[in-house]
Amino acid sequence: MDRKRKYEDTEADVGVDDGELDEEAILRIVEQAPEVEDLDLPKLKKAVLNLEKKVTHNQQMRMKFPEQPERFMESELALDEALKSLHMLATAPHLYVEFARLNAVPTLLGLLLHENTDLSIEVVDLLQELTDPESFQEEQANLLFRQLVEQSIFELLVQNIARLDETQAEDAQGVHNTLAIIENMTDVDQELCTRIVEHTPILPWLLGRIRWWEFDSNKLYASEILSILLHTSSENQRVCGATGGIDLLLEAIAAFKSKDPKSREEMEMVENMFDCLCSCLLEPTNLDVFRRAEGFELCLLMMKEKRYARGLALKVLSFALVSVKNCERFVDVMGLKSIFPAFMGKLRYGDKEHPESENEEHVVSCVAYLTCHLTGERKNRLMKKFKESEYEKLDRLVDLYERFLGRVRKSEEELTEDMNNDERFLVRIEGGLHTLQLVCLVLGSIVVLGDELSERVKSVLRMRNMNVQEIVAVLGEYDEYADANECKWKVKEMLAALSVVQRERAGERERKRKKKKKK
Repeated sequence: MDRKRKYEDTEADVGVDDGELDEEAILRIVEQAPEVEDLDLPKLKKAVLNLEKKVTHNQQMRMKFPEQPERFMESELALDEALKSLHMLATAPHLYVEFARLNAVPTLLGLLLHENTDLSIEVVDLLQELTDPESFQEEQANLLFRQLVEQSIFELLVQNIARLDETQAEDAQGVHNTLAIIENMTDVDQELCTRIVEHTPILPWLLGRIRWWEFDSNKLYASEILSILLHTSSENQRVCGATGGIDLLLEAIAAFKSKDPKSREEMEMVENMFDCLCSCLLEPTNLDVFRRAEGFELCLLMMKEKRYARGLALKVLSFALVSVKNCERFVDVMGLKSIFPAFMGKLRYGDKEHPESENEEHVVSCVAYLTCHLTGERKNRLMKKFKESEYEKLDRLVDLYERFLGRVRKSEEELTEDMNNDERFLVRIEGGLHTLQLVCLVLGSIVVLGDELSERVKSVLRMRNMNVQEIVAVLGEYDEYADANECKWKVKEMLAALSVVQRERAGERERKRKKKKKK
């Protein structure tokens, strides 16, 4: 069922033991391998003509003896051999254009819905080889690619996949190869992701596959394809939310609330499911769906459990807290009690696959969005958190500011004169610029309050030879690059307030200077 099965089966056929292959074993494999003739145009024409004849003969035999399978079985075996003969085409992408001109695509795709699923599986196997993305790097192969799309390859594949019984090994391989075709073709043209979801029921099939089945390699592959379809298309994100997909994703990840994945492959699947949820939350309308589906409650429960999914739940929260209503709901369900221990680094979420720094960035995002969107009593509850335990959370915030400021400055040492603006910006982003900007967003919000928290921030900054002007400079750049949903309005408002604070501070210093001069 996995992507290496055919290789493993082939290895077993030639009598090679498991484990590393020595030189003698490799030579034996080469000697026993059948000779493969190079495919040329005359041979291709002959193979296509043979396929068409076998298809026609099989159709005639089925119509003549519909109730007597033994009478048309021989014609189906011949048809299967005709399909196998076309596998050579995958080694000759330069002939793809001729294959398309021979009008072989409709014949081939028509077999995807053949009554005998063994034949449809053989067609899927052939298409999986023909659609290798590297094959379409040759311009001549584009005609075949276009014909496959125009002749409804995706619609036929999804109709066929619904017929397959994955408890049978051959059918399970057929499902796997079907998903591989989708991956291959969307890798060549990402715009097909929207088309596939629009014209086929692949989305509910994938969601059901990851929700209900026990773990296997096809469940992992289904999660990968779902992640691709949702990550690359905002329309797919909207459709997923509108058709109950977010509820199914939440049900799927809920299985790992109190248990860990059993293998590295299952870990990858879990990560894919959380990534799917994060992609859906990029669509604004899905923020409300997530809230109504009690997504916050589930993520907070996961954060309390010492399980693999706790860091992934934190990541989802950083995507979900970009609206006022969601921030309000988060506070109402006691989310502050869970987010601030993570902010203080008291709850370790990191591992080899997910460094602690990644989760640190997610928790900073959560606190920044809460700072932006909360008002009234909820905002007061947030600010009170920074006063607890002798301002330890405020000191932690300044620690983060100092650390990420240092990281960004270090990354700037890697900038070169031949870099364009985008390249320079990317280097600084990788150095932690975005997290630094979010930390400054929180610090700036506190400074403009003009209360004891504000004075504490300015005092700690002075003790570390830093000042508010540096925060203003970081926020000024953030205002220039930030997306509209990233508190851009708040940044503008804050910059105006900080400029007033700076003028007042400058005026105070000038008054002290004059007073000292008079003395």
